[in-house]
Amino acid sequence: MKKRFKAYKKYFFKIFTINSLYGAKKAVKEFLFSRYLYKKGLSCMPAKSVKIRFIRGRKYAYVVYDFYPTFIDFNKELASMGDEEKYKWCRQSYLLAARLHNLRLRHGDLCYRNFLLKDGELYIFDLEGIRFVPFAFLAMREIYDMFKSSLKYIDVEVALDFFKLYLANLKYGAFTKKITTKYLMKKIRNDGFI
Repeated sequence: MKKRFKAYKKYFFKIFTINSLYGAKKAVKEFLFSRYLYKKGLSCMPAKSVKIRFIRGRKYAYVVYDFYPTFIDFNKELASMGDEEKYKWCRQSYLLAARLHNLRLRHGDLCYRNFLLKDGELYIFDLEGIRFVPFAFLAMREIYDMFKSSLKYIDVEVALDFFKLYLANLKYGAFTKKITTKYLMKKIRNDGFI
């Protein structure tokens, strides 16, 4: 399934090309979870609707959002920021990830290309791979992807400090935090970051 984005008038469309019978599942999931996270108070754009259309023999699913011309790609914006601003926004991204994981949700692709900036606030985006997980540890394992993503902009020591902040903001027991820390440190060592 391919996806693309298109802005038209006052709407923003995330378009999925559907190749199978169950192909609209990701578009529907994106719609439902964007509404759910918005109601839970997480910084996320709520989708307005999801539509399925047949055009020239092909099936497409459209997730419709309000168009905000002030949205900025977080990944590109970080590259042009000074150190203090980078630290501020990277810290904010770890706090947002903790709030997401407190809901026992796994984003599926948690890295900086799936965050957006709008009017001084950080938003999480691209929710087609999100899902509930039965154990908190399964959700928190994806923090390593964000950790790697943040190393393009900040030092390893600073990223580890933000990881500790992430752990402090989780509403889980000491055992879950311990195995998450053990997992992250093992991955960091194996990949040669420390």
